[in-house]
Amino acid sequence: MQQLKAARILVVVNKIDLAGQIDLSVPKEMFGAGHVVKVSALESQSIQELEAKIVDLICKEKNLDTQGILISNIRHIKALEEAQKNLQGACRLMNENTSLEFISEELKSAVNQLDAITGRNIDEDLLDRIFSEFCIGK
Repeated sequence: MQQLKAARILVVVNKIDLAGQIDLSVPKEMFGAGHVVKVSALESQSIQELEAKIVDLICKEKNLDTQGILISNIRHIKALEEAQKNLQGACRLMNENTSLEFISEELKSAVNQLDAITGRNIDEDLLDRIFSEFCIGK
């Protein structure tokens, strides 16, 4: 832990749903109480706190330039392009005072494209394409 003291560290203690308690005084003293998060992955306890701490640790004192983000995965690029087309289509339909059902379909398609990137919406064809790109050995 001494070697890591100067680094930006987030200590994550899992399994807080179990009876045994871990002495956190050393990591809290070493890295600061704000860098120690107790969670239960099984019961999804304190997961939002963990996410917030990760974002804070990564973004602290930094201005993120979203214009400089590089997307290198072709599947992600195509999904983002399709989502953009869907959003542009929704805007066009709104300007034309089209019925909300048609607008919502464009928005739903855009969300589905983004979900394909984040993994929230994965179909069999997508899984086949992903795994065809990897060599899975013994």
